[in-house]
Amino acid sequence: MPFQNIKPITVLCQDNTKTTALSTIYSAIVCVLYHAGVLAEYNRLFNNSTGVYAFKKTGVGVKQHIAKARKQSMAGALNAAALLDFIANDTSRSSEDRYDIALITESLHWTYGSPRLVGGVGMQHQGSVVTYADLLYILQSVNGESGLTKFNLFLKMRTVHELGHVFGLWPNTAPINATDEEMAQAHCPNYCVMYWTLKEDFIEKIRTRPFCPSCLAQLKSFFIKR
Repeated sequence: MPFQNIKPITVLCQDNTKTTALSTIYSAIVCVLYHAGVLAEYNRLFNNSTGVYAFKKTGVGVKQHIAKARKQSMAGALNAAALLDFIANDTSRSSEDRYDIALITESLHWTYGSPRLVGGVGMQHQGSVVTYADLLYILQSVNGESGLTKFNLFLKMRTVHELGHVFGLWPNTAPINATDEEMAQAHCPNYCVMYWTLKEDFIEKIRTRPFCPSCLAQLKSFFIKR
């Protein structure tokens, strides 16, 4: 079976990143590659402890990228598009073509000139930036019960969504300061993980079958030549 667009997936994170969040990112990567039909190929090519990706925790690079993106950010949130741009232009990428996933512990706003708060952004063939800052409230105990399972599910679906953009699903972005309607038009109209917004009851419905048939076919065609 001929493959294409197969390259390493690297996770970047900060010092204070929760271990459970890192595990969830890994779970999301495995989920997408499994549905794309290329998990076995990734395991074969990248034969390490995970078979899929390598952590680059902290590191001077990601700290510098965040610091530079913060200078182009709006008050109270980090410019997600700027951070993605700085990561894409990292000099190390010239010697290693890869997909980068940056897991961020602070709030994100969408892009230059747009104050819209987002859970993440993804750029085709390049990588994604994902935050869990707005999901931390879920971890607060309610009636003695931890929300850890729900937190992990929400972060996983969010990451799967952004990886979908990276791997060719709905790559066209909405205009800056887009309305909700314009955001919806830049995403899948079907009720799958590529829908424009991920609500709690919706996530519960798609947890076992995240992609609609159309998105699933496109995802597979990104990696598998026909």
